[in-house]
Amino acid sequence: MSTVAPMKGARFLRTVSRQQDNAEEDDEIDALDSQEEERMVAVKNLKPSARYKNNPLLRPAAEVLAAAQKADNALLARVRQDKTLQSIFKQMEQTSGAERRIKNWLEQKKTPEQIASMFRKDYPTLSIQGAEWKSLRLYTALFMRQHHSLNPTVKLG
Repeated sequence: MSTVAPMKGARFLRTVSRQQDNAEEDDEIDALDSQEEERMVAVKNLKPSARYKNNPLLRPAAEVLAAAQKADNALLARVRQDKTLQSIFKQMEQTSGAERRIKNWLEQKKTPEQIASMFRKDYPTLSIQGAEWKSLRLYTALFMRQHHSLNPTVKLG
């Protein structure tokens, strides 16, 4: 290593050191011994484990889409068999404007408590037996099934 002295009139805070190229040392570093070569060959011959092959992110898109379709069909079958959920959907159809209101509340991500307080504050003359409050009760049933169930049947929103 050699150090370069500062030039006359120039201000250096530290000296600059330069390393000389040593080709012999580089050759020694680059040379692989036989054990390292054996390890490199062993790594190339490794086969992926079954766990790696079964990773869903490594599957072809067609397989992933088929699995998603199968899961959707299973969910629809489960929803069709759920009598409580079918009853809620039937009541939504029978209540005027319920489906529109519920979709709107889902888009706004409102909780049933927020909607009830809005009804009490802004619309105190609404009948408890009216379509708005009935829509709220249906929304509350769906909301509670989604957020307080170990096995939610329908994803809201």
